[in-house]
Amino acid sequence: MARPSWLLAIAMAGDGLLYALLPLMPEAFGISLAWAGLLLAANRIVRIFAYTQVARLTARLGARRAATIAAAGAVVSTAIFAAEASDWVQLAARFLWGLSFAAINLVTFAYAASVPEQAGRRIGTSRAIVGIAITFTLLAGCFAVDRIGAQMLFTIVTVLSLACLPLALALPSVDIRPPRHRALLMPLPGRIDLWAAAQGFVVDGVFLVSVTLLLKANVTDFSPAMATGIVFSLRWIVESFCAPIGGRLADRFGATRVMLVFGILMSAALASIAFGFVYAGAVAVTVVRGLTNTIAAAMVAERNPGDSVGAQSVYSTYRDIGAALGPLIAGLFIDEIGRLPLYLALSLVLGGTTLMLRRWR
Repeated sequence: MARPSWLLAIAMAGDGLLYALLPLMPEAFGISLAWAGLLLAANRIVRIFAYTQVARLTARLGARRAATIAAAGAVVSTAIFAAEASDWVQLAARFLWGLSFAAINLVTFAYAASVPEQAGRRIGTSRAIVGIAITFTLLAGCFAVDRIGAQMLFTIVTVLSLACLPLALALPSVDIRPPRHRALLMPLPGRIDLWAAAQGFVVDGVFLVSVTLLLKANVTDFSPAMATGIVFSLRWIVESFCAPIGGRLADRFGATRVMLVFGILMSAALASIAFGFVYAGAVAVTVVRGLTNTIAAAMVAERNPGDSVGAQSVYSTYRDIGAALGPLIAGLFIDEIGRLPLYLALSLVLGGTTLMLRRWR
């Protein structure tokens, strides 16, 4: 699992930094906050309509070839943000990254799910590797950006991301079956897919954009960029150390049962932000989100033992629908919505859809 996991981690470095820096300093990239929201949504928008097709193409090309093409796309999409490109070129780069991530993510998932009885453990190991790499990237990048500037930072990250190519070329073979569903571009969602959409909208969308602005307004002891880097990296720190534990919990007690507990905890943490516990609530949401990533993937495999890769593509599609809407709404309306109604609404949405997971269909 190490090689595909490091491939995914290195490919994600530029994307991880953009989520931290675009809402915080859009002027450094020559864009507005609203356009920053669109850029953060764009990679997910393209996957809404392409994830199933990417899954079929990945199965047709094979893991090594698909991953190599996607790795090249990841390098190019990162390089564009180092080149002071126009806003429309940046948008194209985010579309390219969305397709690249879809392929690499599905390849990594296929390696983990290739041993069904160890799926949770193997996914946990993969997430731990990704978490270590992204933690280092966020902390180092957010520390450096105030000193060397955004363009130089992304130039360095682009050079480092070239390591994706030899990693992809060295991947061993693995069986990847095309998705079973063929009739619809976007298959009808099950309960788990509706939860994925809600979690994507609430946590990966609105929360990630709005918490950056909240920290910028409430943290005065050190750089807002560094504060953002610390909070964002907490998710990956937790994932690095706890993802294997989460995977074992999912294997032992059932991924759905474990996810019910963590989903309610995340909803409660969002409610605490509404009542003024900004920093503590943001840390709590980030920590619990880090714990759930492994369990969510294991939950997909648990509920769909005969079509895990196809089910993962559907799950990811609906998560991306939510996560694409989140930054768009946050970028356009965050200044007009008060903290109390916003975070109470987010808490209710996530809590309600989490309770739906008690039934499988």
